[in-house]
Amino acid sequence: MSVVVSLNTELIEKTINDASKEVRKKVEKDDWITFVRGAESGLRSIRGPLPREGKEFDENTSLIKKAVLDVSIYGKEKVNEWVDKITNIFDEAKESVGDKVSEYIKRIKEFISEIFNNMYKLCLELIPAKMKTKDGIYNLNNVSFSQLFSLKGGIKASLTELLDFAASGEVGMNVSYNFRVHEEGLRLR
Repeated sequence: MSVVVSLNTELIEKTINDASKEVRKKVEKDDWITFVRGAESGLRSIRGPLPREGKEFDENTSLIKKAVLDVSIYGKEKVNEWVDKITNIFDEAKESVGDKVSEYIKRIKEFISEIFNNMYKLCLELIPAKMKTKDGIYNLNNVSFSQLFSLKGGIKASLTELLDFAASGEVGMNVSYNFRVHEEGLRLR
């Protein structure tokens, strides 16, 4: 059975906010591990925090949030405009983060990846694990998504993929259920 989940603004906002929280947790955990390793090895100074709450990172994640919401409302014609705008700001920000540029790129891509992951999770929550009918019970067997994403390219490619996804306004899934007859057998109608 094919199922299409329409993406509304509330659902998109939730996935973006959850993605922000997840990336923040990962960064805080990475910073803590770095701090502990530095302390254990007797280093007097350790690497500073990864770019997470800095102006550059916040500016880019805020723009990504706005872009996702905007294209989900106004459609694909806004995608290139947003990609260009965010990419330009991202390029400027790369210069100001200096030697942490690879970590900065990693964090932005993690943020984009978390938005996709959270969207999938929310869609899965909408699919019932069981459906009861008068003839029996249908148990969820398999779910697959018709849209697959690869974030192996650069930031521009990842942004384009995310914004195209948001502009489509829906998530397609293929869902299969196993049928189990009621214990008392089929019921006559």
